[in-house]
Amino acid sequence: MTTITPGQRRSAPCLSYIMPSIQFIRPRTVVKLAISAFVAFFLVTNMIDERKVEDGSALHLLRNEQKDGGQHNHVNNVTASIISNVSFSDNVQKLPGGNESDNHGDHHNNYSLAQNYVNSTATKPKISNNSFRIEDGAEGNDDVNIPTTMGYYNLSCPFEMYKYSCAAMQDNESDEQVTAASMQYYQQHLSEIWRAFDSVFNVQINPQQKPKRIFMTGDSLLRQVFISIACNAFSLNAVTRSEVQWRKKWPCPEGLTKCTITGGVHSGFDAASVRFTNGMEIHYVPHSGFRVTGEGDVLQRMKRQVDDSGQIDFGTKTAFPPSGPMDVLVYELGAHRKPRKSRKMLNRFASDIAMPLMRSKSEQRPKIVYVTTPTAHFNTTDGQHMSDGMNDEQKQCVDRVARNPRAELEKQILKAGVNVDALLDYDDLELGALHVHKGDCLHYCMPGAVDVVGARLLEAFSDTEQKIENVDKSDNQSDPQNDTSFSDTDQRIEDGNEIEIEDGGDENRNGAHNDGVNIPATIGYYNLSCPFEMYKYSCAAMQDNESDEQEVTAASMQYYQQHLSEIWRAFDSVFNDQINPQQQPKRIFMTGDSLLRQVFISIACNAFSLNAVKRSEVQWRKKWPCPEGLTKCTITGGEHSGFDAASVRFRNGMEIHYVPHGGFAHRNRSQGEPDVLQRMKRQVDDSGEIDFGTKTAFPPSGPMDVLVYNLGAHCNPRKSRKMLESFASDVAMPLMRSKSEQRPKLVYVTTPTAHFNTTDGQHMSGKMGDEQKQCVDRVTHNPRAELEKQILKAGVNVDALLDYDDLELGALHVHKGDCLHYCMPGAVDVVGARLLELF
Repeated sequence: MTTITPGQRRSAPCLSYIMPSIQFIRPRTVVKLAISAFVAFFLVTNMIDERKVEDGSALHLLRNEQKDGGQHNHVNNVTASIISNVSFSDNVQKLPGGNESDNHGDHHNNYSLAQNYVNSTATKPKISNNSFRIEDGAEGNDDVNIPTTMGYYNLSCPFEMYKYSCAAMQDNESDEQVTAASMQYYQQHLSEIWRAFDSVFNVQINPQQKPKRIFMTGDSLLRQVFISIACNAFSLNAVTRSEVQWRKKWPCPEGLTKCTITGGVHSGFDAASVRFTNGMEIHYVPHSGFRVTGEGDVLQRMKRQVDDSGQIDFGTKTAFPPSGPMDVLVYELGAHRKPRKSRKMLNRFASDIAMPLMRSKSEQRPKIVYVTTPTAHFNTTDGQHMSDGMNDEQKQCVDRVARNPRAELEKQILKAGVNVDALLDYDDLELGALHVHKGDCLHYCMPGAVDVVGARLLEAFSDTEQKIENVDKSDNQSDPQNDTSFSDTDQRIEDGNEIEIEDGGDENRNGAHNDGVNIPATIGYYNLSCPFEMYKYSCAAMQDNESDEQEVTAASMQYYQQHLSEIWRAFDSVFNDQINPQQQPKRIFMTGDSLLRQVFISIACNAFSLNAVKRSEVQWRKKWPCPEGLTKCTITGGEHSGFDAASVRFRNGMEIHYVPHGGFAHRNRSQGEPDVLQRMKRQVDDSGEIDFGTKTAFPPSGPMDVLVYNLGAHCNPRKSRKMLESFASDVAMPLMRSKSEQRPKLVYVTTPTAHFNTTDGQHMSGKMGDEQKQCVDRVTHNPRAELEKQILKAGVNVDALLDYDDLELGALHVHKGDCLHYCMPGAVDVVGARLLELF
């Protein structure tokens, strides 16, 4: 078999027999034959061009029209941006004994039945050295040589679906305008699309690139992205194997006068798989199961796998089996759920799958990419489809909408470098003219806007300049002075030193660095991404207007970022075995009101983000009151609502158990201790020792090592003084006088500053006006903390006193009538980190 190198042309076999006889033909005859051939070629070409115009099926037709100076509608650019420069090259492992023949086999013969079907009716596209340059001034096509074969149109690609091919469905002049607008947009961005595919499939550009195995799971919107990548690659002859599970029956698109495809090829599919010439594979599977057979819930299956083994795989429902383990997971929730259900599923994806995988030290763990839901352009208030029925006018697509609420929610919960490796955003508010129309203002015509997103997603799979790295905690350099086990702090406590939070902070983190400290990209929590978070303290989850988002949430998050190096050093000093190899695990008992519960949540959430939690139990209440001043309350019970007791055990053996000191809240006091301090006073009187009691979320593994107490803000000054003096004289002092080495260390956390618009910033027990409920940025003093520091002295009647010292942090409160609790993450995390260092 003859091998043809790039640039060579295959001669027709008969020419080798004809050429020897040409030398005997007279020159005059040769001239006549040449003229006749030229005329015949011209006539045939003209007929073909006319046929193409009639069909409207030639991809280059629009290119020719653009060169002729045709009129075009201006369409704004998609600025789909990857909010993280990522590379998936560093963690790819080649499967031992892998079959490379599948990756580098015959490019022409190794097609599926679907491809053979199309190839029987259309010329197979081939890459050649003949290329064209777009000269019509189309946006983005900056003198890039693009192969003439590139592109697909009107079901010329074997992966296309009828309902997204506007050229195939058009049956009136309006449809033709929609098709032309979408095709023009594709042409305007063709150089960008070509560069992406060239960078991935051109071995001369990327000779060392290792093949990737990508798993895409989502709804029909992500399926469009899969189709785009597969079709553009097919037009470049870059597909070696494919399998598409076309359904025998598929419903016709809404609003179509004549429906010609109702099943089989080009109708609709569930799963599909494709392998490219460079060895890359992409497998698409619906995340909520097939229409007939398949996985009922892909996310639930992956959660079980993460819980069992810490890893995930493709499952058993791909169109053909993948050649090895998963390198990249691409996920999109889609547009089928209501906001509350969407939030729940996104949080579940982040907390149960994405963050555990990102915390993994394994080099084999898949990188995680989230693709936002494209903008809907229905003629409704927010552009969204209305589930309770819409009239014909509402089903008309508008060119532009002000916002995309689904993408906004996704970007609130998912953060590149925090709980996903990369976030790919459509950013398509002004592209309403490019939708399918016919009652569908969510899916885009293909080719069109989807192809730009597909190209940029494809680039995320290739070897880019920036690499994602899991920061190994053992590689971080920490300050030896921060190596603070509790025995190290005893001397400081005896000297009467108090620990204070200052308003200053580290410089804003840029990437994973803060004042020279390497910080893992996974540290942190946000918008209920942590399983211990409570809704009423998550300002990101509660925000329902622009002021909430830009001022309160942003200010609190900025404060957290400014102090992140200090927070990380505290956690690293406690949980890093190399820093503190002889550290004995501590069992800590925290008892107080909701303000100390926030400190517990902070420690548990930051540890969870670092994969340091081994066991946990949170006693969520079935019903919990909504926060005051909230326009829309979406969580009124269960997870993220509110809890009484909670316990957590970390991987280094440390345990923290939180129990309310005044009994369980909200009519559940019978289930808890009515007065923890009273019980501990009796124990001190009887035996000189105290224990955890019987109301912890799970039983502690041994005796108490540290008692952390905070009285809180529910008592008036007179009652507060009485209770503080009782704690000091009846519990703390007897324990500190004990000579037993087993006695627990005693830490008191002061009550944070209240910033109500009142004389002293405190909440008034009577009715307060709306103006008084507004939080002020600064107050002159904190009367509760002042009283606590008058009575309790570090080294005298407590071992340590941890002071908020937060007079100027009023802007970081929850607001909405609450000027006492802080947004989380935020100021509380600094207190939690400094408390953790004492353990």
